[in-house]
Amino acid sequence: MDWLILIVLGGALIYLWNRTSNQQRQIDRLEAMLDDAAPRIAARAVTEPATASVVTRRSKPFDVPLAKPASALRPAVSVPAPMSSDAAPEFKTSGLSERLSMPKLSLDFEDLFGRRLPIWAGGIALAVAGFFLVRYSIEAGLITPSVRVILGFAFGLALVAAAEAAFRFESVVKDERVRQALAGAGLATLYASFYLAGSVYGLVGSTFSFFGLASVTAAAIALSFRFGLPCAVLGLVGGFAAPTLVGSEDANLPMLALYLALVTAGLALTGKRQDRAWLGLASLGGALGWGVLMLTNGFASAADTLAVGVFLLLVGAAMPLLLTHGSLRGFGRLAVAGLATLQMAALVDQASYTFLAWSLYALLAAGIGALGWQQPRAREGSAVAAATALWLLAIWPGPGVDEFAAIATAFTAIFAGLPLWHLLRGQYRAVDIWQLSAFPLGLIGVATWHFSLDFNAVQIGLACAAVALAAFPATAAWRLWPKNSEPLQSFGVVTLTAATTVLFAAGLLATPLWAAPLVGGTIACIVGALGWNRADHAITNIGWGAAFVTLVGCLLTATDETQLLRAIGEAEAAEPFRNTVRWFAAAVPFALLAASEPRHSLRRIAEVFAALFAYMGAAQVVPAAYLPWMTAGAAILTAWRLPIRVAAQLALLAIAGLWALFPLAHWLSGGFAALYGVPMLVTELPAIPEVSRRIVPALVAVSALLWFAANLHETTRKVLTGAVAALGVISVHVFFKHVFALQSVEQFRELGLVERSTWEAALLAVAFAAWHFGVLRESGGLKLAGQLAVAGAFTHFAYFTVLIHNPLWAAQWVGPFPLLTWLLVAYAVGGAALALLRKTARGAPAWTDALFDTAAMVLISLLALSELRNLFAGGWLTSVPVAQTEDLLRSLLGIVLAIAFLLWGSRTGTRSWRIGSLVLMLGAVLKVFWFDTAALEGLTRIASIMALGFSLIGIGWFYSRQLSQPKQIAEPG
Repeated sequence: MDWLILIVLGGALIYLWNRTSNQQRQIDRLEAMLDDAAPRIAARAVTEPATASVVTRRSKPFDVPLAKPASALRPAVSVPAPMSSDAAPEFKTSGLSERLSMPKLSLDFEDLFGRRLPIWAGGIALAVAGFFLVRYSIEAGLITPSVRVILGFAFGLALVAAAEAAFRFESVVKDERVRQALAGAGLATLYASFYLAGSVYGLVGSTFSFFGLASVTAAAIALSFRFGLPCAVLGLVGGFAAPTLVGSEDANLPMLALYLALVTAGLALTGKRQDRAWLGLASLGGALGWGVLMLTNGFASAADTLAVGVFLLLVGAAMPLLLTHGSLRGFGRLAVAGLATLQMAALVDQASYTFLAWSLYALLAAGIGALGWQQPRAREGSAVAAATALWLLAIWPGPGVDEFAAIATAFTAIFAGLPLWHLLRGQYRAVDIWQLSAFPLGLIGVATWHFSLDFNAVQIGLACAAVALAAFPATAAWRLWPKNSEPLQSFGVVTLTAATTVLFAAGLLATPLWAAPLVGGTIACIVGALGWNRADHAITNIGWGAAFVTLVGCLLTATDETQLLRAIGEAEAAEPFRNTVRWFAAAVPFALLAASEPRHSLRRIAEVFAALFAYMGAAQVVPAAYLPWMTAGAAILTAWRLPIRVAAQLALLAIAGLWALFPLAHWLSGGFAALYGVPMLVTELPAIPEVSRRIVPALVAVSALLWFAANLHETTRKVLTGAVAALGVISVHVFFKHVFALQSVEQFRELGLVERSTWEAALLAVAFAAWHFGVLRESGGLKLAGQLAVAGAFTHFAYFTVLIHNPLWAAQWVGPFPLLTWLLVAYAVGGAALALLRKTARGAPAWTDALFDTAAMVLISLLALSELRNLFAGGWLTSVPVAQTEDLLRSLLGIVLAIAFLLWGSRTGTRSWRIGSLVLMLGAVLKVFWFDTAALEGLTRIASIMALGFSLIGIGWFYSRQLSQPKQIAEPG
């Protein structure tokens, strides 16, 4: 810490030195500007008709004659009577920029080397001559050390006397620099004489030498009023260098501190009286530098601690009052107070945190506060002292409760009470607001760090202290509270936030750990009550902060994971009442925000959190089997009684949907496997109780929400409608699958076709009913539902019955009776679905008609082939291979079907049927010539070819007649 203080103080001294130099240059420039402007001001006053007036230089607060440049001693200009405009002298008025511009620098060789430098060089030469004279006398052995010292004193006094003579006979000398040079040389000689007498020759003791140097310093300060700047500079340098010139190894810290305090005060007063701000600043810098040196040497007794503490107290709090008004600005005030408090902090640390050291720090803090009372712009120093005090309290090793309480009380009165008083009397600054808001919070944090790290323990004493500390920002918030319904300003937000934070800390200290959400909820309710019906975003934002603190507290203070696992029904209830209260306490702040938040998007967020935490609270006591239905009921009740709380409804609906995820995933896994040909057995589906407990509640909730909620966005309504359809289809499908209850592959082979046909017929019936009522009631939603249902029925038939599990190539039982098989039922349902799908798709592009016709021809052909196969193979179409007779009948069946398609296309005027007939006929011809005839012999081959030939001739003749007739517009068949 010592190195840190040294670095900080070194940088501050450099800053103060540069600032002093800049201020001196500014003063010189301003005086030059005033001197330049005086003639023009006097001339303008002569031209104005006014009473006699006097134009003078700046008045001084005292009548002591000062050494000033000759140009500065201007007589007053009297204006006895107004002059006529003719007699008025002419002058040229300069512009503002010319009047405020810096004077031009000119270098006159004769003036510089003939008038200015020789006098100062002469003073220096006298001092050097005295030095060489003494040196010569020493080397020649002419005089003893005692004589040398006496001659030095005599020479120094003679030079001071000569300076006095030059001052008294100024009319003869006519140059003030002569007396300044003589006085400066004399004081330097006296300093050297006392140094030689005490430290070099040992003629006198260190105490006498010290007092002699102090006397010279006092004389230099006094003579600065008479002879000017050189004496002041020598007093500054010599005053702070004197203790180092004594050369004593036994430092007397109380005496040294007293001496430094007197030198600093004298120089500060001198700077103020002579209007030299830099002199006071430099004296403060020197005093702070000596403070560092004294701290690094340590303390031998309590007296040393007291002496250095009082010295730092004077430097940090009292000395700035002696400076010229305005000499400390901005960072300067902050630097002086900061350096003094840092040094006092180091003193407290070196003194092992004794009560005396703490008292000195408190006095310094009070003094800095008093300085801020007189000079409001100096209150930043009090903030630095407050931060340093908190740091010291935090690193205090093993403080006692009573000692800590006493010191903390004193600091609270200084660092929080004083800014609050500034606020109450209406003379506060921003730093006061931040200080009285931050200090109580930091202090309760430090106290908790020392005395209450066991969060499960109840600390009533600390809680009461926190309540007392919260009174400061709370009182400030009350003072800054806006009238009527005006919004709370930024300072009010800061104080109200601090007050609620400290009160929250008080509640945590006064209650067990599990009650943290109750404390946060109470604070949030208080803030919500303050902002009720105000539409004040600032107060509402504080309420949001309190709500989220409550949320975090509820999550962090959960003693185990069972509270979270209860939400998904995976754990037994542990302390259900207490946990329910915790989660409902976290829900209350968000419920208040949902009721009072004027911003639409944030209000929805509050509704979501309120619904979520209310569910968590209920989950602690409601059995897991009833949680989905409870959530669905809450969503329905909210939609019924609070239809405008759409976000809360959707949040509860989402929770109900989450309960349905597991059975839905179970169903989807079986469904995806079915797409690859794996039978969807009942053992691969969720059980009916699980569907009833998890999926059906979500289905009911979504349906009720669509029924009650009139404020749903159109997109949201469409999504929910799709969810209802999906959940409904899945639920009904699971119930349907349990009707047949196919549990093995053998059962699936025997009843799979029956099960699929029944399911597809059910979908077709629903589609027909929805479409019919949609057309009757002109309901677009019902018609869309019908279209989707019939599309689902036909897609299911086409994919699973025709493509994946077709009895022609998959083991599927079609029935025991020839021709009267389940094939008729399956293809009848598929054909009806295709017909209804075509009906619902009216208005579609023309090419869809050809697509539907093609699908119908494919289904008819597959049904015919399947029935033919049934005649030869029985109920299992894949049980025996295809014989030659059956193969020939397939060719004949193809020709018959081609003729039938041709006749139907001719009758309906549908070209797609005729094209299909040609395609089927060509396929039959190719089969007969390439495959059938190769396996036949004799009359059988001849008969086959003859039948094919007659068929081709008949088709050609029929087509020639068709094409020779006038073309008609084809109507959809």
